[in-house]
This record gives sequence, C-alpha cells and structure tokens, in this order.
Amino acid sequence: ESRKRPREEGQDESQGFWKAQLEAIYVRRNPKKLDTIPGLLQKYKGSEAVLYKKVCQKYDLNPNKFHIEPEAWLEYELTEHHGAAPRPSGGDAADAEPF
Repeated sequence: ESRKRPREEGQDESQGFWKAQLEAIYVRRNPKKLDTIPGLLQKYKGSEAVLYKKVCQKYDLNPNKFHIEPEAWLEYELTEHHGAAPRPSGGDAADAEPF
C-alpha cells in the first residue's frame, strides 16, 4: 500500500499551490523562467512564502495578492508599465538571477 501520511499530502498540496502562484507570475512576466520553478520550490521547501515574496518583489507585484486570480492583475493592466523598472547594467542581469 502506497498511501501517503497526512503531513506528506499537505506538503504536496502546498507545493502545488505555490507552483501555481509562481507559474501565474512567470507566464506574464518572464516565461523563460517557467522551467526553473521546480528547482526553486525544492530550494525553498518549507519557505515557499518567502520565495513567493521575493519573486513578487522582483517583478514589482504585490505579495499580498495571489496572482493566480485574474483580479490580482487588474491594477497592473491599467498601467503603462508592466513589471519592475529596468536596471542599468552592462549585461542582462535579470537572466543571471535565480528568479
């Protein structure tokens, strides 16, 4: 019998929740990073909310909203600027960051 213990099931559900939240952000802000989500979730296992906050901050999004909900994007769609302001650098620093 391969039943999971309740704690493991809860962890799987939590990982699925945060994965969906991160995918919602990356689809709109940086689709090239979608394939990094499993590694980020593994690195931040148990601290997924911290990861979510960091990703939201990077893309100038409100971490108090869940971006899987279409309503969370309304305030951003009404503005001309989408995402974080460009950072001056000699190269593409955004691709060098883990998220």
